[in-house]
Amino acid sequence: MTTAQATRPAKTLTQEQWEARAIELAYAHHLINTETHLGEGDDDEEMFTVRSDSKPTEPHMVRVYRENRCVCDYMAAQHSRPCGHAGAALHWCEQRDGISHLRHPYNEANRQVWLRATGRAS
Repeated sequence: MTTAQATRPAKTLTQEQWEARAIELAYAHHLINTETHLGEGDDDEEMFTVRSDSKPTEPHMVRVYRENRCVCDYMAAQHSRPCGHAGAALHWCEQRDGISHLRHPYNEANRQVWLRATGRAS
């Protein structure tokens, strides 16, 4: 006898929702300020390493391209899902550009902006 597994249909996120979720995960997993900015790559992307919870001696490589498109070598990101490593790199870029915690869910001044961006507004 085989057991069928129920799977959730994949939720399609807008770019803004993806970024907001990645930053939320970075805060939740305490990855903010653990990134190391390596500079610009050959394709004008910002390059980072971000620590790994499961393998502390093997950081994840994150690239942030124009318009905040992220590429991370973490498994979730390889399947187009947001990850905290990308969120830490995006947060660094936002800090550099003066956007400061706009999407952070626990900043009450910006809570409604975050709720709308993630589709959680009531």
